[in-house]
Amino acid sequence: MSDSESPPTGWSEADDDPHVGDKYDPRRPVTYESGDVQVSVHPAPGNDPEDDSARWQVDATDRSVTDPDPNEGIDSLTAEGREAALSLAREFMAAYNREKDVEEAIRRVEEGGDAE
Repeated sequence: MSDSESPPTGWSEADDDPHVGDKYDPRRPVTYESGDVQVSVHPAPGNDPEDDSARWQVDATDRSVTDPDPNEGIDSLTAEGREAALSLAREFMAAYNREKDVEEAIRRVEEGGDAE
């Protein structure tokens, strides 16, 4: 998925949160949401702030989980560059639409069996 492509059905770009510092990041991190699930695409920690081709991270979070285990709750995928991360995010969203389970959707994408 590139900036010009729309997310899969049922997903939309999350409204900007004025308290989130990433909104001014020139690398353009983005968050999508569907119900209680959020998918964030952002540079992985430790990257050069000027390098758009560095390692990116795709985090999936189910906000409906009450009292989550602090060591769980965010499932991550990594990619080289923003476009590759957006593509992974799109694969995750499509898999989640079918599976309705964050962990299962992540597993499908990791296995490479969910590209559409």
